[in-house]
Amino acid sequence: MDPRTFINTAKPEMLTELGDAWIALGADFEELFTQYVDAVTKVNGTHWEGRCADAAQARALADQKTMQTLADKLDALGQRAKQGYDEINAPLRRARGALTEAQNRRYLIGRTLSLTHPDANPSAEESQKLLDLQAELNDAVRATMQADITVRNDLDTARADLRASFISAAALGAVQASGDGKQLADDPSKLSPEAVQRITEAGHLTPEQIAALQRGDTTTIPASQMEYLNQISRSLDGKSTTEIQQIMSKLPPDAQKALANSFQIISNPSVSAGPVAADDKQLPNGGKGGLGQIPKSMHDVLTNHYDVSQGKPAPNIGGLGLSKVTEMIGQADMGSMPGSEINKSLLQRAAEIAPQVDSHTLISTDHRDGSADGLVQRMVEVAGQDKGAVHDVLHGDGLEPGNTTNKILDPLMRHHWNDDGTAVGKMLSWIETDATSADVGTSRRAGEAASGLAEYVAKGPSDLLHVDGGKSHSLGDINPHAVQGISSALSPYIANLAGVDGEKYLNTPGFKAPDGADDVYRAGAQKIFAVIDSDKDAAIQFNARALDTAGQLQTLWTQSVLADPNTSENGLATSSGILLGLVDKGIDTELNARSVTGVGDAIHNFADKGAAYDGFKGAVTSGVKMIPVVKDLFGPVIDMSNSYAKMNLIGMSYTPPDTGSSHVDNSHEFFPARQFYQVAQVIQAQDGILPHDPRYSSLFEADGRLKDYQHSVGAAGSGIELHSELMNILKTYKGGALKDELQNMSTLVLQGREGVR
Repeated sequence: MDPRTFINTAKPEMLTELGDAWIALGADFEELFTQYVDAVTKVNGTHWEGRCADAAQARALADQKTMQTLADKLDALGQRAKQGYDEINAPLRRARGALTEAQNRRYLIGRTLSLTHPDANPSAEESQKLLDLQAELNDAVRATMQADITVRNDLDTARADLRASFISAAALGAVQASGDGKQLADDPSKLSPEAVQRITEAGHLTPEQIAALQRGDTTTIPASQMEYLNQISRSLDGKSTTEIQQIMSKLPPDAQKALANSFQIISNPSVSAGPVAADDKQLPNGGKGGLGQIPKSMHDVLTNHYDVSQGKPAPNIGGLGLSKVTEMIGQADMGSMPGSEINKSLLQRAAEIAPQVDSHTLISTDHRDGSADGLVQRMVEVAGQDKGAVHDVLHGDGLEPGNTTNKILDPLMRHHWNDDGTAVGKMLSWIETDATSADVGTSRRAGEAASGLAEYVAKGPSDLLHVDGGKSHSLGDINPHAVQGISSALSPYIANLAGVDGEKYLNTPGFKAPDGADDVYRAGAQKIFAVIDSDKDAAIQFNARALDTAGQLQTLWTQSVLADPNTSENGLATSSGILLGLVDKGIDTELNARSVTGVGDAIHNFADKGAAYDGFKGAVTSGVKMIPVVKDLFGPVIDMSNSYAKMNLIGMSYTPPDTGSSHVDNSHEFFPARQFYQVAQVIQAQDGILPHDPRYSSLFEADGRLKDYQHSVGAAGSGIELHSELMNILKTYKGGALKDELQNMSTLVLQGREGVR
């Protein structure tokens, strides 16, 4: 449209009419839903009560809230349209006024609104008057067109937002789902853009809903969304898993993911639609998610039991449907959908199938469908991302009748995986992260999961140091990445394994150690250390963390003495000694098992116990993530991320029990000196300075801080001399407040260590 036609035909008053109509429509919606709420609140003038009434009223209020949101958006759209009238009309009137003046002067007006004087040679004054009017006209037209563009863009944005709201999860329902589901089942390529958007919206949860599921809490979605998801699933009941996958493949990528998400949401018992009437046929299962709500063919393959049958061209498990479900669910946003019954079922089926298959077993009679061994690994990869499902497996929650944590974990751990146990290890990876979460619910769930894992490793049905029985290889030889997963998951609970009261002293709630609180020998913990020691990388990480944790416990003991020597927490000193003993015993047990197996040391690159200890000590000073697990009961624990502190605490100071080992330089090692050095470090961290006699100034830097341990040994002449000098310094601290306690600490640590060994 040329500028002259635009200026002459523009009708901005239509914006006012449209705005009033949209505002009125929103008001009508609100009034209609107010009447709806009133109708289910009072029946024949009497207040309706009872369970069905509560469900109906809750549903009506939720629908009213949704409609109020839509009405607000309609009102905002209407107000913007009415405001647009003023923005466009003012410059438009100026432009039309300029055109009227041009016509009065008999100027020729072009389609682009160029003005031409009727006289061939107008005077200078007339020429200037034309130029002035032309400038005024151009400015008014430019302002009009710019206002028109701004208003149009704003209205387009608002309308898109309004459209999205009308097809959002909260605005969905059974009627729409019935039509969308039928078209989805018949020919998904002919779904309208609005229907595709509805399917996409239905398969998403809000950040708040996801956060609740991540914590292990329940969450509520709009009843209309739950209706929609149920109807979509029912529309697929007559389809095989292969057909459902083919339907999914014809959707746009976002809708494919959303449909997979939908199956996850509707199978999650922690997702519900809130109070639901008992006779609400659109919301079966009481409005809650569950495995029975997914399409029938998917439900059947997830609850079927699988056995290897002999066939051509090779043995197979008849698991094509299971393969299709795994492939579809693999497209879901797994990290944001914890707690799905689908994933829990996949893990149980994987544990059932794993012991039966090897690299020669097929999924089906058609070799093109792939190997059963690869399918089982993929099942663990997919379902293992769901920490809610993994928690339930490890804690024994909601498993199939007859199934237990050990019955699922044992075959998954012992299977000879092509990925060396990577999928199994990753399945456990979330526990370490969640263990010290500030959210108590999150950390407690991690502790519960870790408890089941620890119980299995410590007391499970299999000897994980000889996975296949007899003199066979260890778990670390067969599935090193699974052992690394165990190490990662149990690292935050090392103090618990030593018998420390978690509720009183630690930041890791929910964990139950496999040994009793008063059991100094810690047989279960010994086995855990030994199994983890069967893989070099896992051993270095876990034992370095154990040495660090022992240091944290000794630090807490020291702080308790400084706070009140009469009520010092002596059990912490004993527990730190138990941890040192567990490190000793774990290596001894694993080395003995390896010698029985006949596996060469070169497999691990651990030449002997001394080399292992060198690895642990080196890891403390570089590369190991140190997490403070003890509570700040008496003041902050020394920051182990501080390289200066870390170099000088227990992890760097540990002396292996085999002092004759040729692989460890013990010339500067004297364990009592290390213990006293750590006490001195704690006092220095607390007071800022360690008071001392000038005779011992050679142990300190110019700024008054203690030198690092090795330089302190050098300044004293030997570890024995350093022990003597530190003892003299510490015995005089605050008039001898630590004199008796220092001896007591040494005794307690030694008792704990020897109790395990």
